[in-house]
Parts: sequence; C-alpha cells; structure tokens
Amino acid sequence: MDTPKISIITVCFNAEHTIEETIRSVIDQSYTHIEYLIIDGQSQDNTLSIINKFSSRISKIISEPDTGIYNAMNKGINLATGNYLLFLNADDHLLSHTVIENYINRIKQNDDNDIYYGDVLVYDQTIGRGKVWEAKKVSGKVLYNSTLPHPSTLYSKSVFEELGGYDESYKISADHEFFLRAFIKGKKFKYINILAAFFATGGISTSGKYNAQQKEERQRAIDTHFSKFDKFFLRFRVRFKKLFNI
Repeated sequence: MDTPKISIITVCFNAEHTIEETIRSVIDQSYTHIEYLIIDGQSQDNTLSIINKFSSRISKIISEPDTGIYNAMNKGINLATGNYLLFLNADDHLLSHTVIENYINRIKQNDDNDIYYGDVLVYDQTIGRGKVWEAKKVSGKVLYNSTLPHPSTLYSKSVFEELGGYDESYKISADHEFFLRAFIKGKKFKYINILAAFFATGGISTSGKYNAQQKEERQRAIDTHFSKFDKFFLRFRVRFKKLFNI
C-alpha cells in the first residue's frame, strides 16, 4: 500500500477556544492523502462558525446532537473511508506538520499490524506544565493497569469492521475497553517512536470529578475481558513490580 488513506476524526462540542488549532494541525500536514471528518455535537458557541471557515479543507462536517463522545466517534468510524483512522479531539493537536508522513513511512516498513501508536505530550492546564506520555509495549499487564494514548494511535479500519465500534455503554473509558477487546482478539499492536500529539488534560476522561466513574468503567472492562485467573496473575505482577521497583 504505497499511499494509504488516513481518516482523521475530530469530535467536538462547544470548543471555540481550541478547535482552530486542532483543525490547522490537520490541514497543514505534509501528507496529503488525508480524509478529515469533524463530528460536532451541535455546539451552542462559535465552534461551528470556526469550523466552517475551513470547510474547503474538511472532507465532511456533521453537526447534530449525540448521546456522548463515543456516539460521536462511532459516527466518524461509520463515515470514514480511510485505510487507517486517527481520533484527534478538539482539545488536542498534532505536534508537527510531518506527524502523519512519519507514521506512514514507518508503517510502510512494517504494515502487517492492526494498531500503531506513539507518544503524546500531556499538558496540565491547571499548573501550566507538561510531560511526555511514553507509551509502552502492549501487554496484558499494561492494559490491566493503564491504557494507550488515543491521540497518537492509528487504527486499521479493518479492526473496527471486525470488532465493531466503541461500546457506548462506557461513557469515559470506551477507548480502553476497545484496546482490551482488540488485545484479547489477538490484534497486532506496534509502537512507533514518534512524539505525535498534544493532549490537554481536563476533558471528561481526565477531569477529577469523573474519577470514580472511570475507575468503575475500567474495572468493568477488565472483568469483561480477563478471566479470574488472568486478573489474579496480573494483579500479582503489578504489585510485584511496585514492591521491588522493577
């Protein structure tokens, strides 16, 4: 596949302060075989007017009510026609104009994987500091204890066609549940050593007031996809690592 098509999906709602930077980071990419889809939840601020300024560079704009972020993301999945999908939400942006080109160059060297992922710069707006989220090699232990950074993850469209979209019964952690589902089904993950995206904390998945719900949803996903023996073994590995700092 010499020039795979990339579908970048941005879901947003009342994002007038950040949406333009998100859009510009996509339309300024050096790689040109990109389909850009924006799924807006019928914003009540100036989000849609900002989006429409760039309508000639956006493949499709949908603005209608939705039942949550993953409902909007599933709309994007259903509309996407690319070989690979990337979700870049309205508080996020790609860090350079060559991010997608760099991904494609690496994928061409090893294109038999289903999900490719890199690192993100996580910025805490409350304290004005950032740090790099260095993604780890995917394993049961990693997905039991954590997740992957979705703004730097490229999914093969075929993965969604086979496994279905995001489970909308999860309001905060459906992306984590999907990673678990893909891992259990034997899908191949490949780490790409690229600092790909800027991710601002403060959204639904990182807001402190949703901590309890996120914890409950992640536990439900773990209970769904891991057996009792798997959970016992993985808990032991996590605690052993913490105890001996290895």
